[in-house]
Amino acid sequence: MTSYREARERVVQLDKEALAGLCRSDITIQEFSPPTGLWAVEFAVISATFLAYSQRWWFAQGEIVDRVLGAGFARFSWTIQPWLITLMVGLHAAEMAYFMKNRLSKHSVNPRTGLFWKWSATTFIEGVFAFNRFDTLVAEKREEKAKQKH
Repeated sequence: MTSYREARERVVQLDKEALAGLCRSDITIQEFSPPTGLWAVEFAVISATFLAYSQRWWFAQGEIVDRVLGAGFARFSWTIQPWLITLMVGLHAAEMAYFMKNRLSKHSVNPRTGLFWKWSATTFIEGVFAFNRFDTLVAEKREEKAKQKH
């Protein structure tokens, strides 16, 4: 190498190779994107479903769901409640674990930070919708980085 420019180019190339070897992206996420708009609506619906089906007794005869929404819906909900809540917790926990391993670590989000746990918690609630928000944020960062090169 005969100049600082060549040295810089080589360091940049080595950095890219190191990131590739570690299965890391050149995009580092340092912010949280809360659910807004339609994402906030689906967050509320899924949160309400988690809350509603967390207590089976709410669907018992004579309880609030039976009185407000009718006996048919209460009986149906009583029947599916253990299956639904188990399935929701299991699927959302698996989605969260996948997200932590394949999205957060790839984009250098440190597990010792609140940012990591904000993304993880909302992923547990929302599931795949949080993936979409995160991917949108990564795409925006990639566009910003591309603009800086020119």
